[in-house]
Amino acid sequence: MTSSTPTPTPTLEQQDQTPPGSPLQEPWWWEWLKPVVVVAVISALVGVATLVTNLWMGSFQSLRADIRDGNAHLTEEIRASETRQREALRETKAELKADNQALAKRLDETKTELKADSQALRAELKADSQALAKRLDETKTELKADSQALRAELKADSQALAERLDETKTELKADNQALRAELKADNQALRAELKADSQALGERLDRVLETLLAARAGQ
Repeated sequence: MTSSTPTPTPTLEQQDQTPPGSPLQEPWWWEWLKPVVVVAVISALVGVATLVTNLWMGSFQSLRADIRDGNAHLTEEIRASETRQREALRETKAELKADNQALAKRLDETKTELKADSQALRAELKADSQALAKRLDETKTELKADSQALRAELKADSQALAERLDETKTELKADNQALRAELKADNQALRAELKADSQALGERLDRVLETLLAARAGQ
């Protein structure tokens, strides 16, 4: 069996020690760093920058002209708008002044009407108040007369009732005395009757007792 020894990988230091003239010494982009190539590239960049600058300056000048034209047009529009607004404001002020005058006139007329209505209402209320006061006095007089008549009637009824009560008391007293006398007589009669019945019962019991004693003695 044959054994093979692996080839060692070169280190970074060994790679840096590559002999001159080797293809690994200079990279492919090293050619672009040569003075001739650098000068050509710089010249091309300067030309492109000059072209871009000229284009930008032309565009800037055109933009400035457009801005001037826009500012002038905008200024004219602003002035025209201000003029229209001033005219509209004058018209509005005139309308408001006319409306205020009409409103003030209407307000004065309304005040006059309200004052007349207030005076008429006061006169009407005063007349109603006087009529009501008169009616109230008449009602008081009527109520006073009715009260006096009612008091006299109640007094008469009270006196008649008192007299009737006295008569009733007298009648009840006489009836009570008669009832007492009647009850007393009935009580006395009842007592006499009970006494007679008691004596008759006693005599009967005595006879029964004598008969019983005689019967026992005969035995």
